[in-house]
Amino acid sequence: MTPAKLRKLDADQLSLLNMQRSNDFNDYRTRIGDTFQLNTPRLITREPYWIIGYEYKTNLNDDQHYAEIPGFYQEFGMEQKFMKIPERVRPDMAYGVACHFEEEGAFSFIVGEESNERSPVLEQGFTSIEIPGGT
Repeated sequence: MTPAKLRKLDADQLSLLNMQRSNDFNDYRTRIGDTFQLNTPRLITREPYWIIGYEYKTNLNDDQHYAEIPGFYQEFGMEQKFMKIPERVRPDMAYGVACHFEEEGAFSFIVGEESNERSPVLEQGFTSIEIPGGT
């Protein structure tokens, strides 16, 4: 279920949803034989947080971004750009943030990690962006 659809549910629907079970395909430790153990979805409230990462430029036109974004992650990892991020919170979790969209289709794609640092001095090509909190 998308977050937008989840936000539209009333209290009774949320209660019913919390009683249902769903698969968490990202946690392979729950696999039992040829089946997955079912996990109950959780609603959490998260405070705003900061992502610091390397900013890449791409474009929506002609699906250019589909071809380029996988390479952004590869370069970010192979060149160990993540090592230049101050106060990394979860070094095992990389984020991809699409932002700064322009009328003609250009936008920035930031590959980075969560950081405790709010106003760091960053090397060229790096940027920080606040991810708003919410449920």
